[in-house]
Amino acid sequence: MADNVEEVVVAVEYTKAEEAAMTKGWKPKDKFEGAEHEWVSADEFLRRGELFAKIEEQKKEMQSLKRDLQLLAEHNKKVAEAERSALIEQLEAAKAKAITENEGDRVIQIEKQIAKVEKQEVVPTVANPNFENWVTENKWYQTDSEMHSYADEIGIGYKTMHPNATDAEVYAHVTSRVKRAFPDKFEAPKNTPKAAAVDSGSSGSSDVTTSGNTKKLKVSDLNETEREMYNTFVVKRKVMSAEKYLEQLAAVKRRGN
Repeated sequence: MADNVEEVVVAVEYTKAEEAAMTKGWKPKDKFEGAEHEWVSADEFLRRGELFAKIEEQKKEMQSLKRDLQLLAEHNKKVAEAERSALIEQLEAAKAKAITENEGDRVIQIEKQIAKVEKQEVVPTVANPNFENWVTENKWYQTDSEMHSYADEIGIGYKTMHPNATDAEVYAHVTSRVKRAFPDKFEAPKNTPKAAAVDSGSSGSSDVTTSGNTKKLKVSDLNETEREMYNTFVVKRKVMSAEKYLEQLAAVKRRGN
């Protein structure tokens, strides 16, 4: 008479690391179907997974950074083109004035300057801290269109006549001439209210006055592409302020670039 043998199944207990690894595709050694030397423990499998995840994350970030830098380069090129067009326009105006005043030598110098600017390759501009500091100290440059235009004309004329002049010398000359031309503007200086800061999550609450004080551009005015660049430069990368981006974009739009 044969004995009845009851099969006993022993439950396998896995560690937390093994359970976590199995959810990601890891298999115990006795169930691993690959070559024996390719099998790794659950802890090693998870460690490698974290490493590969970090590598993939860094790869995506590098791709994102490369794309953002390309957007910034394209934006800066448009800004540089707009600035060159504005400079040529101002030089032409200075030339016309010199002609009416019969200043032959100045006309020739300005013509040379125009030719030089026209031949120059468009290079994206880099922020000039000297100019930004000067503007901060002379609020009228952003708020008074007449004084702004006069200052540009004086600055261009002085730089044309003195090509080796430093920024400090140019700004000092411009400031002196503007104060002499508009003495009433400096008799009782008033604090100019600062532009409202733009929250990174704002849909558009900041107005920026463009050069010439003829138009205001807000975040809410931006199209889909411009808003994407705004979010990239101002919110994500923080390479410029909201006011700076809107000011540059307004200049590009005025020049039709």
